[in-house]
Order: sequence, then C-alpha cells, then structure tokens
Amino acid sequence: RLPSNVYKVYLPYVDAVCVWPDRIELIEFKVHDPMKAVSQLLYYKTLAMVDEDLRKFMPRPIVLKLVYWRDDPNLRAFCQANGIIFEVDHPPWLDPILRDYGYKV
Repeated sequence: RLPSNVYKVYLPYVDAVCVWPDRIELIEFKVHDPMKAVSQLLYYKTLAMVDEDLRKFMPRPIVLKLVYWRDDPNLRAFCQANGIIFEVDHPPWLDPILRDYGYKV
C-alpha cells in the first residue's frame, strides 16, 4: 500500500492574474519566505504559456511581479536578475499578521 500523500493532487496557482491590453501580469504576494516566490513565478510563467484560458490573450508578453511588505535590496536585485518586477506594499491591516509571524513592525 502506498502512503496517502501520493494521491494528493498538486495544483500550483499564482495569487493574481491580470490581463491588460498590452500584457499579462502574474503576481505573487508574500508575507514571509519571499525567495520561494521567485521560483514560483518562473514556474507559473511556464504554465501560463500553455494555459488554455490564457491562450486567447497571446502573444501578449507575460510580466512577473513579486509584492512584498518591506524593501529588501538583495531580493530586489535577485528579482531584477530574473526579470521579475519587485514592489513593496505594506497596508496597515497587515501589521497584526506580521506580528503573528514574529516580525517587528
């Protein structure tokens, strides 16, 4: 008998897909572990290029965007090196969540 986790369905998904007249944006939001988002976005781009629902919007370029709650120069440089737009967004409602994760805000 195989372990039950073998039967688990893996469904990768991006946090947001925005279709604009001149591009398709894949957006990943992270509260912690933002480095994971870089590889996720690169993988999502591969999936988006063959996605049935997005095919009708091709050949628009696919733009990757990582949104994080604080600036990080190293992460920004890593995103830039991988063709990913890095944005900072820190709305006030996020502070209690950040505190729950142990961040000082």
